[in-house]
Amino acid sequence: KKDLGNPSFLNELVQYDKDANLNDQMISRVSKFTSLPEFEPEQVGKQSGAAKSLCLWVRAMVLYGRVAKNVAPKKAKLRQATETLSKKRAQYKAAQDELQAVTDKMMVLKTKYDESVSLKERLLAESAELEAKLDRAQRLVGGLGGE
Repeated sequence: KKDLGNPSFLNELVQYDKDANLNDQMISRVSKFTSLPEFEPEQVGKQSGAAKSLCLWVRAMVLYGRVAKNVAPKKAKLRQATETLSKKRAQYKAAQDELQAVTDKMMVLKTKYDESVSLKERLLAESAELEAKLDRAQRLVGGLGGE
């Protein structure tokens, strides 16, 4: 009754740190009362509306504590999986960057290769043309030399 009359009591309930304060020992101590048939919200509500609301809050906190106990390992597993995913994404990004660098280098080398092949073909064509000119010049000189 004393706490129900406290003007900040409702605020204390709203700001109750359930994650820090609801441990197995607390839940088992409170469960002794919440399992009683007299602690049903309808039964308590016959005595007092405020007590009914408090009864509902206590039951909700016990339920939250039990659920949080089951969810905590799953949250830890999720956190670990998220960290692993983040590391794998970073590795993937690094591999993609490395692949891009290799691809860029390959494109530069391919361009140089294509230019070199083009130069080679041009030089071969020029060489064949010069050989033909040299052959004609030799024949001309040979023909002029016989006169």
